[in-house]
Amino acid sequence: MMLKLRIFFPVKGGQRMLVHVSIGNQN
Repeated sequence: MMLKLRIFFPVKGGQRMLVHVSIGNQN
């Protein structure tokens, strides 16, 4: 089961904050 979540949102200062959460489950 693999789950990938990418979130892009503007932050104060005109910069972009990237939150990348990667969860992988392998046997």
